[in-house]
Amino acid sequence: MHIYIHLGLLPVLQKAENTILVFEMGLGTGLNALLSWQLADQLQKKSLILPLKLFQFPKKKLHY
Repeated sequence: MHIYIHLGLLPVLQKAENTILVFEMGLGTGLNALLSWQLADQLQKKSLILPLKLFQFPKKKLHY
């Protein structure tokens, strides 16, 4: 999280005037998307998050 947020996203959000676009290759658990949204919200910026996941996790293997 430190590398992604503090060294990557935070400087971009601080320089952005209003809105940023975050492209995420492989959404995984969505944690980076959630952290991106939270940080943008704290800094009163808009964020558009575009996740791309080529292979979906089979629903049969999910244990709810």
